[in-house]
Amino acid sequence: MPAEYNPEPPTPSRFKARTKDHHQKTYRTPKEATVSQLVAAENKASYTIVRTFVLGIVAGVCVAMGCHAALMASTLVGDVPAGQWSIIQPAAARRVVYGVFLPVGLLIIALMGGELFTSNCMTMTIGLCARTVPLHRYVLNLGVSMLGNFGGCCFTAALLSYWSGIFTAHPQYGVLESLVTTKTHLSFLETWTRAIGANTCVCGAILGASTADEVRTERAPPSRTLPNPPEPSRTLHLRKLTW
Repeated sequence: MPAEYNPEPPTPSRFKARTKDHHQKTYRTPKEATVSQLVAAENKASYTIVRTFVLGIVAGVCVAMGCHAALMASTLVGDVPAGQWSIIQPAAARRVVYGVFLPVGLLIIALMGGELFTSNCMTMTIGLCARTVPLHRYVLNLGVSMLGNFGGCCFTAALLSYWSGIFTAHPQYGVLESLVTTKTHLSFLETWTRAIGANTCVCGAILGASTADEVRTERAPPSRTLPNPPEPSRTLHLRKLTW
Protein backbone atom coordinates (compact mmCIF):
# COMPACT_ATOMS: atom_id res chain seq x y z
CA MET A 1 0.00 0.00 0.00
CA PRO A 2 1.47 3.44 -0.91
CA ALA A 3 2.64 5.60 1.98
CA GLU A 4 0.62 8.62 0.82
CA TYR A 5 -2.64 6.70 1.03
CA ASN A 6 -4.72 8.28 3.81
CA PRO A 7 -8.41 7.36 3.62
CA GLU A 8 -10.93 9.64 5.34
CA PRO A 9 -12.61 8.22 8.46
CA PRO A 10 -16.19 7.10 7.87
CA THR A 11 -18.89 9.57 8.87
CA PRO A 12 -21.06 8.13 11.66
CA SER A 13 -24.74 7.87 10.89
CA ARG A 14 -25.65 9.16 14.35
CA PHE A 15 -23.44 11.28 16.57
CA LYS A 16 -23.20 10.91 20.32
CA ALA A 17 -26.07 12.42 22.37
CA ARG A 18 -28.18 12.76 19.22
CA THR A 19 -31.64 11.20 19.16
CA LYS A 20 -32.73 8.91 16.39
CA ASP A 21 -34.88 10.23 13.58
CA HIS A 22 -37.98 8.41 14.81
CA HIS A 23 -37.59 9.69 18.37
CA GLN A 24 -39.33 12.83 19.58
CA LYS A 25 -37.85 14.95 22.37
CA THR A 26 -40.68 16.32 24.53
CA TYR A 27 -38.67 17.54 27.48
CA ARG A 28 -35.99 20.08 28.35
CA THR A 29 -32.70 19.37 30.01
CA PRO A 30 -31.95 21.03 33.37
CA LYS A 31 -29.84 23.66 31.61
CA GLU A 32 -32.62 24.39 29.10
CA ALA A 33 -35.14 24.60 31.95
CA THR A 34 -32.92 27.13 33.72
CA VAL A 35 -32.62 29.17 30.53
CA SER A 36 -36.41 29.12 30.15
CA GLN A 37 -36.72 30.44 33.72
CA LEU A 38 -34.23 33.20 32.85
CA VAL A 39 -36.35 34.18 29.84
CA ALA A 40 -39.45 34.16 32.05
CA ALA A 41 -37.70 36.42 34.56
CA GLU A 42 -36.90 38.93 31.83
CA ASN A 43 -40.51 38.90 30.66
CA LYS A 44 -41.87 39.31 34.18
CA ALA A 45 -39.53 42.22 34.83
CA SER A 46 -41.00 44.03 31.82
CA TYR A 47 -44.60 43.79 33.08
CA THR A 48 -46.38 46.90 34.24
CA ILE A 49 -47.57 47.23 37.84
CA VAL A 50 -51.21 46.81 36.83
CA ARG A 51 -50.51 43.67 34.82
CA THR A 52 -48.46 42.12 37.61
CA PHE A 53 -51.15 42.94 40.17
CA VAL A 54 -53.98 41.50 38.05
CA LEU A 55 -52.03 38.31 37.34
CA GLY A 56 -51.26 38.12 41.06
CA ILE A 57 -54.98 38.26 41.84
CA VAL A 58 -55.58 35.45 39.33
CA ALA A 59 -52.91 33.32 41.00
CA GLY A 60 -54.37 34.04 44.44
CA VAL A 61 -57.83 32.99 43.27
CA CYS A 62 -56.43 29.72 41.90
CA VAL A 63 -54.58 28.92 45.13
CA ALA A 64 -57.67 29.75 47.21
CA MET A 65 -59.82 27.47 45.06
CA GLY A 66 -57.35 24.63 45.59
CA CYS A 67 -57.37 25.28 49.35
CA HIS A 68 -61.18 25.35 49.35
CA ALA A 69 -61.29 22.00 47.54
CA ALA A 70 -58.75 20.50 49.96
CA LEU A 71 -60.78 21.61 53.01
CA MET A 72 -64.00 20.26 51.54
CA ALA A 73 -62.38 16.91 50.73
CA SER A 74 -60.80 16.64 54.19
CA THR A 75 -64.27 16.59 55.76
CA LEU A 76 -64.59 13.04 54.45
CA VAL A 77 -62.10 11.96 57.14
CA GLY A 78 -64.08 11.70 60.35
CA ASP A 79 -62.76 11.85 63.89
CA VAL A 80 -62.20 8.67 65.88
CA PRO A 81 -64.53 8.42 68.90
CA ALA A 82 -62.91 8.64 72.31
CA GLY A 83 -61.74 5.29 73.64
CA GLN A 84 -61.54 3.64 70.22
CA TRP A 85 -58.46 2.86 68.14
CA SER A 86 -58.21 3.14 64.38
CA ILE A 87 -55.41 2.25 62.00
CA ILE A 88 -56.15 5.47 60.07
CA GLN A 89 -55.31 8.56 62.07
CA PRO A 90 -57.56 11.50 61.11
CA ALA A 91 -54.80 14.13 61.36
CA ALA A 92 -52.44 12.18 59.09
CA ALA A 93 -55.21 11.28 56.64
CA ARG A 94 -56.27 14.91 56.34
CA ARG A 95 -52.71 15.95 55.55
CA VAL A 96 -52.68 13.42 52.73
CA VAL A 97 -55.95 14.84 51.42
CA TYR A 98 -54.50 18.36 51.58
CA GLY A 99 -51.48 17.19 49.58
CA VAL A 100 -53.69 15.67 46.89
CA PHE A 101 -56.17 18.52 46.37
CA LEU A 102 -54.16 21.64 47.20
CA PRO A 103 -51.79 21.34 44.18
CA VAL A 104 -54.83 21.69 41.90
CA GLY A 105 -54.53 25.47 42.25
CA LEU A 106 -50.81 25.31 41.43
CA LEU A 107 -51.59 23.21 38.36
CA ILE A 108 -54.10 25.79 37.12
CA ILE A 109 -51.52 28.55 37.55
CA ALA A 110 -48.88 26.56 35.65
CA LEU A 111 -51.26 25.94 32.74
CA MET A 112 -53.06 29.29 32.55
CA GLY A 113 -50.35 31.62 33.81
CA GLY A 114 -50.25 33.88 36.83
CA GLU A 115 -47.93 35.80 39.10
CA LEU A 116 -47.45 33.54 42.11
CA PHE A 117 -45.17 35.07 44.73
CA THR A 118 -43.64 31.72 45.72
CA SER A 119 -42.52 30.74 42.23
CA ASN A 120 -41.51 34.31 41.42
CA CYS A 121 -39.00 34.15 44.26
CA MET A 122 -37.16 31.44 42.30
CA THR A 123 -37.66 32.83 38.78
CA MET A 124 -36.78 36.43 39.57
CA THR A 125 -33.80 35.39 41.70
CA ILE A 126 -32.38 33.50 38.72
CA GLY A 127 -32.67 36.65 36.63
CA LEU A 128 -31.17 38.77 39.40
CA CYS A 129 -28.16 36.46 39.79
CA ALA A 130 -27.66 36.45 36.00
CA ARG A 131 -27.82 40.28 36.05
CA THR A 132 -30.61 40.40 33.48
CA VAL A 133 -33.16 41.73 35.99
CA PRO A 134 -32.41 44.98 37.86
CA LEU A 135 -32.84 45.05 41.61
CA HIS A 136 -35.71 47.56 41.62
CA ARG A 137 -37.72 45.46 39.14
CA TYR A 138 -36.99 42.40 41.27
CA VAL A 139 -38.37 44.01 44.43
CA LEU A 140 -41.31 45.56 42.56
CA ASN A 141 -42.39 42.25 41.01
CA LEU A 142 -42.23 40.34 44.28
CA GLY A 143 -44.01 43.04 46.26
CA VAL A 144 -46.84 43.58 43.77
CA SER A 145 -47.35 39.85 43.16
CA MET A 146 -47.55 39.21 46.93
CA LEU A 147 -50.20 41.89 47.33
CA GLY A 148 -52.13 40.48 44.37
CA ASN A 149 -51.98 36.95 45.78
CA PHE A 150 -53.26 38.17 49.14
CA GLY A 151 -56.10 40.10 47.52
CA GLY A 152 -57.14 37.16 45.33
CA CYS A 153 -57.11 34.76 48.29
CA CYS A 154 -59.18 37.13 50.45
CA PHE A 155 -61.71 37.68 47.67
CA THR A 156 -62.16 33.96 47.01
CA ALA A 157 -62.31 33.12 50.72
CA ALA A 158 -65.05 35.70 51.26
CA LEU A 159 -67.04 34.90 48.13
CA LEU A 160 -66.69 31.12 47.92
CA SER A 161 -66.19 30.04 51.53
CA TYR A 162 -67.59 32.66 53.94
CA TRP A 163 -70.55 34.36 52.28
CA SER A 164 -71.76 31.07 50.83
CA GLY A 165 -72.13 29.65 54.36
CA ILE A 166 -70.31 26.42 53.52
CA PHE A 167 -67.95 26.58 56.51
CA THR A 168 -70.50 27.78 59.03
CA ALA A 169 -71.83 24.28 59.81
CA HIS A 170 -70.23 21.02 60.85
CA PRO A 171 -68.16 19.14 59.80
CA GLN A 172 -66.67 21.89 57.60
CA TYR A 173 -66.49 24.36 60.48
CA GLY A 174 -64.78 21.84 62.75
CA VAL A 175 -62.10 21.03 60.17
CA LEU A 176 -61.42 24.71 59.49
CA GLU A 177 -61.29 25.56 63.20
CA SER A 178 -58.86 22.72 63.89
CA LEU A 179 -56.57 23.83 61.06
CA VAL A 180 -56.59 27.49 62.08
CA THR A 181 -56.00 26.65 65.74
CA THR A 182 -53.00 24.49 64.87
CA LYS A 183 -51.43 27.17 62.69
CA THR A 184 -51.93 30.02 65.13
CA HIS A 185 -50.24 28.11 67.95
CA LEU A 186 -47.01 27.51 66.03
CA SER A 187 -43.89 29.31 67.16
CA PHE A 188 -41.98 31.65 64.87
CA LEU A 189 -39.25 29.08 64.20
CA GLU A 190 -41.78 26.36 63.40
CA THR A 191 -43.67 28.63 61.02
CA TRP A 192 -40.45 29.79 59.35
CA THR A 193 -39.06 26.30 58.76
CA ARG A 194 -42.39 24.95 57.51
CA ALA A 195 -42.72 27.88 55.12
CA ILE A 196 -39.24 27.20 53.73
CA GLY A 197 -40.11 23.55 53.14
CA ALA A 198 -43.45 24.33 51.50
CA ASN A 199 -42.06 27.05 49.24
CA THR A 200 -39.14 24.81 48.24
CA CYS A 201 -41.62 22.16 47.09
CA VAL A 202 -43.57 24.76 45.08
CA CYS A 203 -40.43 26.07 43.38
CA GLY A 204 -39.34 22.51 42.61
CA ALA A 205 -42.73 21.77 41.07
CA ILE A 206 -42.60 24.89 38.88
CA LEU A 207 -39.05 24.09 37.78
CA GLY A 208 -40.07 20.53 37.01
CA ALA A 209 -43.05 21.73 35.00
CA SER A 210 -40.75 23.96 32.93
CA THR A 211 -38.86 20.88 31.73
CA ALA A 212 -41.86 19.76 29.67
CA ASP A 213 -42.43 21.12 26.18
CA GLU A 214 -46.07 20.01 26.15
CA VAL A 215 -48.84 19.29 28.60
CA ARG A 216 -49.27 15.88 27.01
CA THR A 217 -46.05 13.98 26.33
CA GLU A 218 -46.90 11.55 23.61
CA ARG A 219 -45.09 10.40 20.51
CA ALA A 220 -45.45 12.89 17.68
CA PRO A 221 -45.17 12.11 13.96
CA PRO A 222 -41.56 11.88 12.71
CA SER A 223 -42.12 14.85 10.37
CA ARG A 224 -42.88 17.17 13.26
CA THR A 225 -40.06 19.33 14.57
CA LEU A 226 -39.97 21.11 17.90
CA PRO A 227 -38.95 24.77 17.99
CA ASN A 228 -35.64 25.68 19.51
CA PRO A 229 -35.76 26.74 23.18
CA PRO A 230 -35.96 30.50 23.71
CA GLU A 231 -32.72 32.31 24.25
CA PRO A 232 -32.25 35.09 26.82
CA SER A 233 -31.15 38.54 25.83
CA ARG A 234 -27.64 37.77 27.01
CA THR A 235 -25.63 34.57 27.22
CA LEU A 236 -26.15 32.63 30.44
CA HIS A 237 -23.01 31.17 31.96
CA LEU A 238 -24.07 29.03 34.89
CA ARG A 239 -20.52 28.84 36.23
CA LYS A 240 -20.05 32.60 36.17
CA LEU A 241 -23.07 33.74 38.17
CA THR A 242 -21.41 36.13 40.59
CA TRP A 243 -22.65 39.24 42.34
